[in-house]
Amino acid sequence: IMKFVMMDQVVGMFASFGLAAFFAYLVATVEVIGGIAMLFGFLARYAGIALAIVMLFAIILVKGKMGFGAVQVDLMLLVSSLGIALIGPGNWALGKDTTCGCCKDCENGMCANPGVKCDGCTDCASKCSGHEMKK
Repeated sequence: IMKFVMMDQVVGMFASFGLAAFFAYLVATVEVIGGIAMLFGFLARYAGIALAIVMLFAIILVKGKMGFGAVQVDLMLLVSSLGIALIGPGNWALGKDTTCGCCKDCENGMCANPGVKCDGCTDCASKCSGHEMKK
């Protein structure tokens, strides 16, 4: 939120890196909205990708020249964002993906992935006949 409060300084900093003011607003928006999305687990995979891209450019353009000590927190945020983008937000997320992956193509009791066992997600319970639930 501080980027929005001090947007003139942020735009100036981005200009010193040869970037247009548009990118200052874009980064500030991604950091605020993406951070809130990650916090609540709503569209967390997309937020993770967007935040990882922002952190990658922050490391390359700003912190990379300062040495590893300056990059540690940004690197941790990059890896954490990628982790959430790859594995999802978890069970307590507001925007939880209810599809476990095994029954997403099942219709009328016909399973498109017969070799995969279901983990009992709500999507499978509403779409599948139950044969997928046997582990």
